Amino acid sequence: AAVMVLAVIWFIGNQLPKTIATISNISGPAYWTGDEGRVNDHLEYGMPLSGGTLESTSPQSWLEVTFTDGSVVTLCGASILTFSDLGQKELHLKRGSLSADVRPQSKPMLIHTRTASLTVLGTRFEVETELTATKLDVSEGKVGIRRISDGQAVEVSANQYVVAAADVALRPALRNEPVHVWQSEMSRGPKGLKGKWMLDEGAAEGRLWAIPYLTETKKTIFATSASVSQPRAPVVVKSDSLVRVRGRLKSDSHVYVGLNLRHRNGEFGGRFQ
Repeated sequence: AAVMVLAVIWFIGNQLPKTIATISNISGPAYWTGDEGRVNDHLEYGMPLSGGTLESTSPQSWLEVTFTDGSVVTLCGASILTFSDLGQKELHLKRGSLSADVRPQSKPMLIHTRTASLTVLGTRFEVETELTATKLDVSEGKVGIRRISDGQAVEVSANQYVVAAADVALRPALRNEPVHVWQSEMSRGPKGLKGKWMLDEGAAEGRLWAIPYLTETKKTIFATSASVSQPRAPVVVKSDSLVRVRGRLKSDSHVYVGLNLRHRNGEFGGRFQ
């Protein structure tokens, strides 16, 4: 009987999903799809997570996840991340951006995007990915990055960044010094923009239309966003900084302006409205 009880306990224990991380901060709408394929949109602080997929669904979203070893990964904006830990942490950033503070690892943490694979032993860094390029920005330590298209690899040290894309050299460069003035370069087209990009007929300029998003309270808002043009210098925001946003409305409506910020070391600095 004792053997049977122990066997049942062992069987049940091995069938339960293993917690590898918890939600340590959350703001804005997000979804979690676990091992069994169930979609959960009621995420909250302290919620345990097993291997699966996290999706922050709007420009105003951010989500912080803390692994059992203390490593922290933060998703910002509309991003999709699949992760697992079977003795080695493996992350797939399918869209958007993340910042990470990784504790020393016995086996390297692996991060995959469409265009690059990263090898991390323990450091602070930021990754942004889009369809054709991946940008890695390292604050502390070193991160190895390999371009998938040709297998070329480099090591990126603290205060350096690199862009992995087929049409640029895979060469680390020093971060530019911060600036205090910045203007969105809408002429660059849809790159770095969120929304519906439409070219004006017979002109080189275009327009960025807000698109609908569903909030965590199930309300529909129309939103658009633009990031600081990369790889330009980071913009420093002070208490007396002035942000000017210009646009047009089809009808009278409440308008809210938000900022997603990062600290100088690359860590997520908060979302402000």
